[in-house]
Amino acid sequence: MSKSEYSTEDFVLDPEFRKWVLTNDPEAKRYWEEFLVSNKNKIEEIEKARKILIHLPKEDNELSCEEINFEWDSLDAKIDQLESQKKQTKVVSLDSWSAIQHHKERERARRKRGFIRTSFATAGIVALFFAGLWIQTNNQVVQEEKVLSYETFQVPAGTKANYLLPDGTEVILNSESKITFASNFEGDTREISLVGEGFFEVAEDTLKPFIVKTSHVSTRALGTAFNIKAYPEEPISISLIRGSVLVTNSEVENYSEKLVPGEEVFASLDNSTWTKGQFNLNEALAWMNKTLIFKKTPFLEAKKSLEQWYGVEITLENNFPENLFITGKFQDESLENILEGMSYSARFTYSIEEKQVKLKFKP
Repeated sequence: MSKSEYSTEDFVLDPEFRKWVLTNDPEAKRYWEEFLVSNKNKIEEIEKARKILIHLPKEDNELSCEEINFEWDSLDAKIDQLESQKKQTKVVSLDSWSAIQHHKERERARRKRGFIRTSFATAGIVALFFAGLWIQTNNQVVQEEKVLSYETFQVPAGTKANYLLPDGTEVILNSESKITFASNFEGDTREISLVGEGFFEVAEDTLKPFIVKTSHVSTRALGTAFNIKAYPEEPISISLIRGSVLVTNSEVENYSEKLVPGEEVFASLDNSTWTKGQFNLNEALAWMNKTLIFKKTPFLEAKKSLEQWYGVEITLENNFPENLFITGKFQDESLENILEGMSYSARFTYSIEEKQVKLKFKP
């Protein structure tokens, strides 16, 4: 059977798939990443199979040779019993090696048995061979998923906040940012979902990698410090301060970038182009020091930053120049002071009523 026709059970039993999920084997990784690109309709089955393998008790993952032979013998006995009932003839159960040889010699006479054996071997031997293991594992995963709880920490517009994760990792979240994670980091990884901007001071744990997911991008670290900016409908940037991280992108084929301190990767808005380079530490972490920096920033982008920073809604009256860019550095300043400074060069008047701000551009 083609892997493109695999069900969840087939993925669970595929040796190369297991190598990819459980050991991150480079060759298996390359194959399955290419498979995902050309078989996007299989992502749900692959995701479920991955969860099953990760939650599968390690001591039950492998069967001994004796157990495998026993299962084959049981399979032969069941097939013989079925044929005996249909043909009213007595069939002697064979051991595993003899059954295979006997099958080869009498393939035409026993085509139906060959079909059953081949079907189990290629399309889901789990039906009998791993029946007990599959049922046990599937029930276990379903139960775990039902009881698995998630925690969410969200920072509203106009504020910033510190948060200590269960493993001791320190997180600082910028305005309008949110993290979600499994309570107590159940599983083999410490996985965080981030929307917005956050600085992570990761607690080291070599046995449990720390992964931050932002849309299609994953940032993997063991013990390090880095900043991620990933607001909706904005380019993503990842800046490494200390340690090392590996950045991957499920939507960019074969994309994998390892960063060293002082390096960052930056995505285009449509996520099609990723560039790597150096960054200015003071500028990257300015938001943590209550500093807002604009460097030839397009006006609409600056407007959005002000809305996030101060938790306000800014409406515009009259048209503003298309080539209007904002430059300035504002440390712990009030919104009124910033607008006052911008109004002269941008030629607008402003009014502030609680959370509503109006900018009126001069003709």
